[in-house]
Amino acid sequence: MGQKKEYVFSIADIAILVGSEMTIKDDTFALKLRPFRTDNLSTDLLCVMHHTGYATDFILPQTQCVYDMPPWKIYRNGDNITYCEGYSPTGDYIGLLKAVWSNDYRNGHIFHPSPKKWLNGNIEALTAMTTDQILVASLLSDRNGFLLHSGGMKLWDKGFVFIGASDAGKSTTVEMLQQHGEILCDDRIAVRNIDGEQRIYGTWFHGTCPQVSPASAPLRALCFIEQSDRNEAILITDRQEILRRLLPRIVKPLADAEWWAKTLATVDELIRTVPAYVLRRDLSGKVVDVLRNL
Repeated sequence: MGQKKEYVFSIADIAILVGSEMTIKDDTFALKLRPFRTDNLSTDLLCVMHHTGYATDFILPQTQCVYDMPPWKIYRNGDNITYCEGYSPTGDYIGLLKAVWSNDYRNGHIFHPSPKKWLNGNIEALTAMTTDQILVASLLSDRNGFLLHSGGMKLWDKGFVFIGASDAGKSTTVEMLQQHGEILCDDRIAVRNIDGEQRIYGTWFHGTCPQVSPASAPLRALCFIEQSDRNEAILITDRQEILRRLLPRIVKPLADAEWWAKTLATVDELIRTVPAYVLRRDLSGKVVDVLRNL
């Protein structure tokens, strides 16, 4: 079995160099992360380093708690943001993990009090935290992007996102369309404005559909899905209606005023340039003909 001290992963055109004091094996990270490995050290590179032991002298005194909800407490301290994971619902810290990030999230140090989880392998997140979504959502906000609770497909070299509540049928929709294109993810899609072009990217934050892809595509349509006995797309012309539907589906990291200002500006540009539809679909699969004509 291969062993390394570092791997590079890519998501939404952002390269993440993951290193460790402990050996990284082929099965250290979950299989779903493997398609996102890359040899490309792009100019947009951040580094995550895993350590054993406690972050004793590394962390400056914690001056301001900016988030306190299990399983995390988050502190801001000068140029650093500290994530403490492992608080029980009663508020007792049980010491599972600490992560120290620079304010721009370009450098992160993850401290493991015990190497057991690392040695067991099959870790679901590059940060070894509960999820990488906070990291990715924070990175995207500085890059004209955001993470969207949606399914996404690459169809005919164009990108379509399918947005709805948890039971709206995002996974069913992308699985139904799989034979016509490539599933990017069924639960979280990255959206970015790259040089004036709105693009969507696959992520490893999947739901019931395990197929994930690092591919991307220019975004053709925002589709707010509804289950129906017919297949049709109804253009939404009211921008406030699009905002009302879209904003609750955006994944929020440490959402301060600065994050909101950046994200709202990005969303405003998105809905100004990409059409949005109510997409009604049955289970026949004939919705593909509707999408083809958008």
